[in-house]
Amino acid sequence: MKVVTEDNEYLKSLEQRKTYTDSFEQAINSPFGEVLLQAIDNLEKDALERLTKVWRKSSLAQARADVKAARYIKSVLQSMLAEKKSLENEIKSYNDMEEHIYED
Repeated sequence: MKVVTEDNEYLKSLEQRKTYTDSFEQAINSPFGEVLLQAIDNLEKDALERLTKVWRKSSLAQARADVKAARYIKSVLQSMLAEKKSLENEIKSYNDMEEHIYED
């Protein structure tokens, strides 16, 4: 009985994490999320353009920092969306395994 309870708790935790990632995906796909993504893209493009045009060390350092920041934010957003896919697959495989156990 303890194993079943632990399995149920594990499945509940997966589903809770998936709820968070679903909310995150909805936010990214909302008008605000689109504006946010566009702003990040614009920051990166602007910083890359500044890298080719600036000659002062301080301006160059700031442009590099902006590029790094934009790329980091993009990678975080992408990893959150990847986490959602991973959780969906894990829940599906867990449910498939559970169905197979009950069939036996």
